[in-house]
Parts: sequence; C-alpha cells; structure tokens
Amino acid sequence: MHLAKVIEQIRCVICDLDGVLTDGALYLSDDSHEFKRFHVHDGLGLKLLIAAGIEVAVITTSRNAVVEQRMQQLGITHFFTGQVSKTRAFDELKTRLNLNNQQFAYIGDDLPDIAVMQQVGLSVAVANA
Repeated sequence: MHLAKVIEQIRCVICDLDGVLTDGALYLSDDSHEFKRFHVHDGLGLKLLIAAGIEVAVITTSRNAVVEQRMQQLGITHFFTGQVSKTRAFDELKTRLNLNNQQFAYIGDDLPDIAVMQQVGLSVAVANA
C-alpha cells in the first residue's frame, strides 16, 4: 500500500518513552532520584497531533512519577508505565479506542518495541534504534 494511504488511516500515534521522547540517558541524583530529559520540540509535535484529532499514547517500561507529570503537561491521557509486555498495553488501547491495528502508528527505538511495531499500520524507528 502506498505510504500516503497508510498515513490517512492513522488515528492514534503510540510512542515509546526512553530514547523516543527522551534522550535515552538515565540521570540519577546523589539521593537516587531519577530524572529524564524531554525536548520541547517533541512535546509541541504531540500537542499538534492531539489538536489535529489524532489520539496520542505512550507505552513504556519506565515507572517514574516524572513520566506521569510530563504526560499530564502534554495532555496525553493514554499512557502505560511499567509495561513488561507492550503488547498487552497495545491490546488494551485498541479496546479502549475501538480501533484496529492499521489505525495505529508506533514510534520506537528498542527491542521491547518490536512486537507492537510488527502489528501496527505504520512503524517508525528513531535514528539511533
């Protein structure tokens, strides 16, 4: 199928977090608090998708309060943290949004992303994947 036709069907963009919406580094303070670095350009892009009527979701293996805070800042209501199986979260999201596989795009960077990337209509790997 032609790429333009694939893109026309997309109703939800799913992103991994670490390495996609962050720089992928792990920052720790002296007292073992974890920090993540987000880029404002990514946040703007996600807000523009939402404004255009595209659902945005994040599925991550990370479990960190800063993730929830950032998702709330961006207006992302579909986020799944601490996911050992990203497929399980994807199945829940499909049910929640009543969409089929071809209506999803997935942006990932690592091995845990592959199972979902193989199912969706459009898969995107970031440059350093």
